[in-house]
Amino acid sequence: MIDKLLEVYPAVPLLNVLLVERATELPSDGAGSYLADRYNQPLLRQEGAKGRYPKLWRRVFNMAAGEVYATPESEWCRLFQLAYNEALDEQQVEQERQRRKAGTENDGIHHGRTGEGPHHKALRLWVHANPGRVRQKFASAVAVTEFVLDSADRVDVLFRTGDGVVAVEVKSRDSNLVDLRRGVFQCIKYRAVLQAMDIRDDRFVDAMLVTEEALPGEISVLLKKHQISHFLAPMNRN
Repeated sequence: MIDKLLEVYPAVPLLNVLLVERATELPSDGAGSYLADRYNQPLLRQEGAKGRYPKLWRRVFNMAAGEVYATPESEWCRLFQLAYNEALDEQQVEQERQRRKAGTENDGIHHGRTGEGPHHKALRLWVHANPGRVRQKFASAVAVTEFVLDSADRVDVLFRTGDGVVAVEVKSRDSNLVDLRRGVFQCIKYRAVLQAMDIRDDRFVDAMLVTEEALPGEISVLLKKHQISHFLAPMNRN
């Protein structure tokens, strides 16, 4: 698509740079020639430039991505029609947008747990009953499930230890990438709210994500960036 758009409008924001690799959250080497031409950075045209010049690659990528995000939807519609001689169906665009935001795990969050799926419930209850299996240091923790924060958010499991609290968000085998991303940001929110709820400065407050399947690279990067720990629960817990 980007080549078609460039034909009709050479200054079009480089939409293709948003196709990033999971492990690095950066575009692949194929974006190098586009970035090199647009930002007058000939080094990025070299083979393996992404690995050779990682700081330059990220800096230029951030510039390109910023231009894409700053372009209004109306302009993208105009460019699409210019390139393909047909109008975008706004209803289809909205349906696709909603589809991409939708998760696949039924965690019951929006229904007071009445819509919670069996795999999510089983994992939540296992974590609640087995804090020491999640982390040895939680073996003596008091575990509470479906703990309601002052923000009205419902935490899957809360571990109370001698020196603090840990909020646990569980994502079962039913979770897709959208569910996992949501889980990371729920952990961030829970940790912030718990910190705000306790006026003591020296109390340990943390959050962690528990899943039944190995994490995609993108999610691992997010967890590391926001200092959220992760535990991979065994599928067979009998």
